[in-house]
Amino acid sequence: MVEIATALASIKAIRELGGWLLTKYKDAETERRVHEITAKLGDVQDKLHELREENIAVLEEKRQLTERLRAAEERNARRSHYRLVRAAGGAQLPEFDGHDGSLRHYICPACMETRGEFHPLQDLQNRVGTHACPACKAHYRVDRPDPEPSSVEPDF
Repeated sequence: MVEIATALASIKAIRELGGWLLTKYKDAETERRVHEITAKLGDVQDKLHELREENIAVLEEKRQLTERLRAAEERNARRSHYRLVRAAGGAQLPEFDGHDGSLRHYICPACMETRGEFHPLQDLQNRVGTHACPACKAHYRVDRPDPEPSSVEPDF
């Protein structure tokens, strides 16, 4: 990028020199040659501007790809702390390994696989032991269902 700016500054200086030559030498041959050089310099200057724009676009694409790579590496590092287990209720779910002392929890496998997001499942506090993903609302049977209450009234 610096080289392009330097080249553009050099072209400007050469054009100014051509203008100075026209003030010192007023013959037709000098005028023709200065105009010819100036036209060629204009073509080079236009191409340098194109290259600078392409360079800016490539740098922006590189920045975006670097950001995506960094995000993917962070997801993979985070994902490495989850292992697939069968919960007490029967669902197969990614479970946090507790490496940092955080509470044991399960995350939504659908969100992790499709969007690379980590959403801890929320206990719905129901008898069948279901937990739900706060993002996609998927339900998973995590806990064992509570035994059905007896419908027979006790004898007193």
